[in-house]
Amino acid sequence: MDEKEFAAELAEAALMLQVEDNLDQFAAYCQQHQERISQAFCHSFQTLFQKGLELQAQGRLGPVAYLAIAVLRTLLMEGCYQLRLDLYDASYFLSKIECSAYLDLEYLFKYIDTDINGLIADLKECGGKYPTYEIDNLKKEYISVYATIAQAFLVQNLPAILGLAEYKLLKKTADFKILYGEYLDRTAVIYDAAASSGAGPGSEA
Repeated sequence: MDEKEFAAELAEAALMLQVEDNLDQFAAYCQQHQERISQAFCHSFQTLFQKGLELQAQGRLGPVAYLAIAVLRTLLMEGCYQLRLDLYDASYFLSKIECSAYLDLEYLFKYIDTDINGLIADLKECGGKYPTYEIDNLKKEYISVYATIAQAFLVQNLPAILGLAEYKLLKKTADFKILYGEYLDRTAVIYDAAASSGAGPGSEA
């Protein structure tokens, strides 16, 4: 291993250690701006549920079986720090009716680009560098780390979602579930209305 490769490995290790510091900053930010974050968080879901109620009133959407919260990796790669929210009936993503909204998590996902850019700057100082494709691959891995953190954040805030008046008015199936994962891809069940244990991380779908 030459000096540049060694510097790159050290920089990557430092990147992962940075996550812990970022989590402390994230927690402090959430505490400091709790009311504003809560309002924006709830507003995104209120917007989605209101759309669902309107579609149900029009007879275009049946009982909702799934709320899918999706990581849009392509958007995150481009610095757009949002999760996609979708309501589906029992046909799931084969449904012909689109009912979607977006949840802005800039205050969490912003660390991805900040840290990647810091890594690149550190490597330049050491005389090392990454080809563009390697930076992209590293960023994809780093996105996965923050996608997992976002899942924990969502689970923590499930009571706020389930307590919304719009959610309670929405017609739902008895086995209604909230899913989290890649858009139209593999997901984890983070809430199952039919489960006796209520909210919490669960099986994969």
